[in-house]
Amino acid sequence: MLKTSEGESVIEFGPKRLQLVPFASINELPQVRTTYDPSAIEELAQAIWTDRGTGAISTDDFDLANPLLVGRHTPTSAKRYIHDHGEYHRIAKADRMDPQDLTPLDNDTAIIMIAGHRRRRAISHLLGQHNILPGDVRVAGNVRDDIEFGQAIGLQLRENVYERPSPQDEARAIDLAFRYIQTKSGHVPSLKSLSTELGFGETKVRDAIAFASLPDSIQEYTNSGALSYTITRQLKPLYDVFIRYYKLKPDAEKDPVITAEFAVREFCDSHLNKRIQGKSDERISQLIAGQVKSIEDSIKYQQGSWDFDLDMSPESRSRRAGRQLTQTALAVMRYRLTLGEMSSTDISELERLIEAHRRNETPKQDELPLGLSEAS
Repeated sequence: MLKTSEGESVIEFGPKRLQLVPFASINELPQVRTTYDPSAIEELAQAIWTDRGTGAISTDDFDLANPLLVGRHTPTSAKRYIHDHGEYHRIAKADRMDPQDLTPLDNDTAIIMIAGHRRRRAISHLLGQHNILPGDVRVAGNVRDDIEFGQAIGLQLRENVYERPSPQDEARAIDLAFRYIQTKSGHVPSLKSLSTELGFGETKVRDAIAFASLPDSIQEYTNSGALSYTITRQLKPLYDVFIRYYKLKPDAEKDPVITAEFAVREFCDSHLNKRIQGKSDERISQLIAGQVKSIEDSIKYQQGSWDFDLDMSPESRSRRAGRQLTQTALAVMRYRLTLGEMSSTDISELERLIEAHRRNETPKQDELPLGLSEAS
């Protein structure tokens, strides 16, 4: 804290540990972001290159607006950091970097990148472009001494200044942070505490964990560009309800989780993709919500039909089963109406059934409109 000439207190903002670090001594470990757009790196390099037009290359020709964020580690701290990094990224122990292989800063410490990987690549691009040796370069670094990997995660996720990772990459990073904190603390962090730790809103963190918990084959709809991140994330409730549904199947031969994954993919392939052209995300969301409601109704019917009170009379059981069957049939009708699959014939049949009910007539099972008998 400084004092002005009038004696008032002045609060300082900005990096408190800013230093010039030898560029060649900066070590980089594998990150969540695995690909870097060459054109974006070139654009960033041009933003750093100021070119004063003097002919000879000098320090004045480069301007790094945001310093790299790095950790300076002793051998013991580096070993712990690399171990936690490997656990976080699920890297096999045999494939992790040996702390002894780090390029040293001096006899006692080494520098490891935390954030600024795109800037580092842009600098490397400029060095190659202007035939500058890395050993002749110093770069501004916000240096954190012996920083714990858990602290570095939050800093890294918040520090993407020029370009955010793709939503799916960021979701994976948030989920990795969630599981890392859970493992280190021994308890499941609350959504609020995790959001505070990472510097994101609770909705973003919740959606990220939901997306990352989906099987890879379902996430691939976003990775391939077939569905948006927002829509794929909404498949999580459908995946969960399918798991519940198949767990209730007494004759199920396959793992309910595997079967649910297949069911969601089948739904996407047979329902969404056929209607995705020209449809808004809101419309696709309605299709998913309708399917979730339909499966939930089926679950209620199955659970109810297996959970009769032994003291109930056959007539009471029949009435309960009838009500549940009606609810399921209505759910199917609602879903088919949202898809525009109810024909005029189907609607006429429903009108006839309603009129028959008013006359206390009981229609036969084979008189149900097409598709309704399948709900049972």
